[in-house]
Amino acid sequence: MLRGHIKCTDISKYLLKYINFDLCGKETLQVAMHLRNCPVCMEKYSLLKRRKKFLEKRFLEINASNIQLTYELGAYDADNEVYLVNCSGQDILVPVPIADAKTFRNEWENIKKEPKFCVENDYIAVREATFTIASGKSYQYSNDALLNYTIADVDYNFEPIDIDDYSSSSSGKGKQNINRVTIVAGSADVDIDIPINDDNNENTFA
Repeated sequence: MLRGHIKCTDISKYLLKYINFDLCGKETLQVAMHLRNCPVCMEKYSLLKRRKKFLEKRFLEINASNIQLTYELGAYDADNEVYLVNCSGQDILVPVPIADAKTFRNEWENIKKEPKFCVENDYIAVREATFTIASGKSYQYSNDALLNYTIADVDYNFEPIDIDDYSSSSSGKGKQNINRVTIVAGSADVDIDIPINDDNNENTFA
């Protein structure tokens, strides 16, 4: 926990956390203010950031070419005009205009898929992916994009309406909100397990 004014002798231990967004809001502000007013520490920060970027790039050059990805096409969200695609366990959102959605699905098996990678939390993740159909038209996923995806699973069991909302987001610096809504609709409990009585009651009206 950072307290008060940060000294140059103390800031080095916080620079990597600052670069990786691992500091809380107050700590981030304290480090940013110090860097803004200290050219020496700013130079250290810039050097550390360049080294980190170089190492990540080198790591990807060595390892990314060996990655074999699998792609599974999910349901289409017509409201937000995006497809959900599971890419080797990572859910990604691919914007596809509603006019192209049917063609995209029909050509899915033959679509050319070109991923680009990044290092995220010390793991290789998909940063971008380009999907190109036979006509040459392409659609791109980016983890910097702000996208929403909602799909409703409707189970017609004729039970009381019960809505469960499950939410998750793809990895990346952009916000990609994936929501699944399960709706169970039908008859109420009063219609279930009604006892049957064979006796006739003349004073009963329905």
